[in-house]
Amino acid sequence: MDVLSAISIFFVIVLHSTLTVFDYRQELSWFVSLVLQTLFIWPVPIFFMITGANLLNYRERYTTKVYAKKRFKRIIIPLIFWSLISFLYSSLVNHKSLWDPYSFLKGLVYNKIQNNYWFFYTMIVVYCCIPVLTVFANKKYKRLVEYLLCIVLLTEGVLPTVFLIVNKPYPWYLVNPMFSHYLGYVVLGWYLNTFDLSSKKRQLLYISSVLSFMVMFFGTIYLSASNHQMNRSLFGYSTIFVYILASAVFVFAKNHPLHLGMDSKRHKLIMFISSSTLGIYASHRIVMSICEHLITFPIDSFGYIFLMPILCFLGTICLVWGLKRFPIIKSAVYFFRIFE
Repeated sequence: MDVLSAISIFFVIVLHSTLTVFDYRQELSWFVSLVLQTLFIWPVPIFFMITGANLLNYRERYTTKVYAKKRFKRIIIPLIFWSLISFLYSSLVNHKSLWDPYSFLKGLVYNKIQNNYWFFYTMIVVYCCIPVLTVFANKKYKRLVEYLLCIVLLTEGVLPTVFLIVNKPYPWYLVNPMFSHYLGYVVLGWYLNTFDLSSKKRQLLYISSVLSFMVMFFGTIYLSASNHQMNRSLFGYSTIFVYILASAVFVFAKNHPLHLGMDSKRHKLIMFISSSTLGIYASHRIVMSICEHLITFPIDSFGYIFLMPILCFLGTICLVWGLKRFPIIKSAVYFFRIFE
């Protein structure tokens, strides 16, 4: 999972470097951004799937009390730390008072400090649900888990897409009362990690993922052109197409261990990036903001689209590496290996 985590965090930065896609326009850069957005929409779902694969069997390793302590260190403390850093940076850039306790606490409670920190808040809820989900995470309940996954895919992925195609509102009574799509990814990750798919099923999944990408890409072009504004309905995280694409990536990584054959230096680098995933995620928007002052490309240019992810990725790696050199910060802010 280390290689998959490292690759996923890089493509998160790619996605955030192509946000200009949400400004619909008939330009080549928009179509390129859309290709990247739809082709690499899977990193965040992959993070939830890795969480399920690693944590739904935590009872085999430690108690729920130990689990709760580990989760607190690996999500609550980093959330507060990085929110404070982001708040101070934003205040400095916008020439505001560096310390406004009320604004900071309000921003922390309502996620108004850094928009992409929604992931922290969602993970807190997921972590709270995992002790219950572990009851079902047992091979003897395979059929029950499959039933739960079918319910999630039907109510969160398939039916909303059908209603979208026929241009009708989705009935409120069809909303799944048990699982959100994020919890669906958590359970799906455990399932795909625990049970092996046959060769034919894997091939079908891979073919379906290619078709899903095509539907997301061309379907988004059609919907956006029809309304003369960006319509991302087909590649939201809850759509069946993203479920299929994320599942294909996860299954491929499971059946093709990419770390095999690596020399020790490359393997060590991958391990470092994987262990620093949360730190990279939490800091990359700050680093991206700094990089925007260093390069002069417009955000909708090819220079920005292709250069920014590389500069930002390297910058966040250097930042996290530097923070790890300080024992106080390293021990106080446990932003490493969030998924274990």
